[in-house]
Amino acid sequence: MRGTRGMRCALAVLLILALSVGWGAALAATRRSSDLIFNYTITGRAGDDGKVYFTAEVVAYDDADRIGFSAIYIYDAAGNIVKSVYSKYASNTWTHSYTTSYNGTPGQDYRAYVTFYVKDGSIVENDKTRWSAYVTAQ
Repeated sequence: MRGTRGMRCALAVLLILALSVGWGAALAATRRSSDLIFNYTITGRAGDDGKVYFTAEVVAYDDADRIGFSAIYIYDAAGNIVKSVYSKYASNTWTHSYTTSYNGTPGQDYRAYVTFYVKDGSIVENDKTRWSAYVTAQ
């Protein structure tokens, strides 16, 4: 009886270890949704000066050769592009942010649309885009 109980405990411990290793391997093998881009955001705010400000930020998993924004467009509420900004990049870093502004009409809503860009070696990611929330000019 005693040997059987000890054997069951040993098997239980081995089973727990085997499952733990299996879960660890599964988590390590999880594919990222992006090879280079860890996070990307665009936020907006209204200034007291009548301007609306939009700040885009992109974060890579590691230092990249080039990181930033291919294009940032500011739209009015009717869907017209009122400002365009192109090619805002940094080199050999893992994060970059850029703020642009527009002299808005008080009471009017604006939002921004950004195309994010990261290049490291021969890998290029430029398919991530995002809209900001609307911001009302003061």
